[in-house]
Amino acid sequence: MVNDIHQNMYKSLLLLTVATLMLCCEPSQEPNKAKDTLRQFIPEEHINNVLEGELVDLYDNHGNRLEGIKGRVGISAPSKTGFRIGIDYMEMSIGSSFPLHTHEGDHILYVIEGKGVASVNGKDHFLKEGDAIFVPSEYPHAFRALTIEEGNEPFKFVAVGNPHRPLTSKDRMKVVEEDHEVGSHQHEHENGH
Repeated sequence: MVNDIHQNMYKSLLLLTVATLMLCCEPSQEPNKAKDTLRQFIPEEHINNVLEGELVDLYDNHGNRLEGIKGRVGISAPSKTGFRIGIDYMEMSIGSSFPLHTHEGDHILYVIEGKGVASVNGKDHFLKEGDAIFVPSEYPHAFRALTIEEGNEPFKFVAVGNPHRPLTSKDRMKVVEEDHEVGSHQHEHENGH
């Protein structure tokens, strides 16, 4: 029953997040011609359970596999702005971390399970189940799942991106070539986090 409640809770939040991104985001560059054509809703392409299916390896822009991090391809479609909007599921094993990176598009992450640290523009923020975080694309950022010593479990979240790049694409993130380790800065403890 508790799992059903959590599942319904984050499904509702995801729908709200996607709707918000589609309605409020303005393109920062010239969009493609998708906005000039009638978009179609195709259930086979536009409905997908991100909690089921194969987990795939993730890679950085240099082709290096991200150790301890896997994802599940969600859905993606052209938004009204002409850019693709999409959602994917990610799972980080205990102690794993994304390198410091940037993206072409902004994204919102929603934590389904576990605890982690988000480093955004040089400041670390603790995240826990139920938290959502907006990450501007141009800000260097990274994520780290807590270690066993920190008393954690795998860190699981969904990410909504606009514009969206496929989860398996090697150009979806650009590693920032800088000596930086997530968790090395002073932690933010706002809002009880």
